[in-house]
Amino acid sequence: MRSKSKKSNLKNLEKVAIEQVQSFLERIIDEYEDLSNQLKIVAQYVLENKDNIAVLKIQMLADGCSVQPSTIIRFAQRFGFKGFSDMQAIFKQRYLSNTAHEYDTRIQNALSQDVKMHDAENIINILTHCEAGIADIKANLLLDELEISLNMMLKAQAFYIVGVRRMFPIASYLAYSLHHLQKKTFLVDGMGAMGAIQVHSIESDDLLIAFSMQPYAKETQIVIETAHKNKAKILLITDSYLSPLAKLSSHIIKIKEQEVYSFRVIAGLMSFTQGLFITYAAKIEQDQARHKKI
Repeated sequence: MRSKSKKSNLKNLEKVAIEQVQSFLERIIDEYEDLSNQLKIVAQYVLENKDNIAVLKIQMLADGCSVQPSTIIRFAQRFGFKGFSDMQAIFKQRYLSNTAHEYDTRIQNALSQDVKMHDAENIINILTHCEAGIADIKANLLLDELEISLNMMLKAQAFYIVGVRRMFPIASYLAYSLHHLQKKTFLVDGMGAMGAIQVHSIESDDLLIAFSMQPYAKETQIVIETAHKNKAKILLITDSYLSPLAKLSSHIIKIKEQEVYSFRVIAGLMSFTQGLFITYAAKIEQDQARHKKI
């Protein structure tokens, strides 16, 4: 009995640690525009290096931000912590509890909350969550930003598409669809750690479409850096304007992923990508019809 109780307490601590860090990061994003210039620098560094905060000394963090340690303390206090150590503590707890990211642990956590995941009805419940996620994405997309994205696609001579891990199905679908339009398209799959090599021939009139969500895969970052050096256009679909990839991108579409039982759902992002492709295909058809009339 003691063993079961101990495991239950550990799971609760893991869950709290993850939620505390996530809540803090969301606050940083929400309140970013209200921060002073120096605190914005610290905010961006924390968002980009959240997995390292647990092991950094205050001087190392200050050096990374090119600010004084006192600025780090002011940043922590701005968000309700007593100081740097108090802020770092929540990252340390998550760092020590990183086993909570394993799939089996997520299932166990949900089951411990009396969620009937083993019932067939759970499939319907997950689809309902997906519907809500799609509605949220739809409510937050801006038509002007979508129009810019479509115009970038219309001007592209060739497409390079990248997305790794859970973003790979999205990227491969878009590449597959563009091939059906007989567009010059390359899926940058990074096979054999050759992502940078696969995109080294990209040119200034080509378009790299990159899908990247937290924790922002290093493989995608390398591809974007290579495309940026070649002066190619970069359309980034990500979950934050403060993404470490944002500063190298020509245009950004922000889409927040939804979660179900701590699993990130890609249904909304896939629906968006299908919508982007279908609208692009329709625009091409419309342009071709106009030219025939002329």
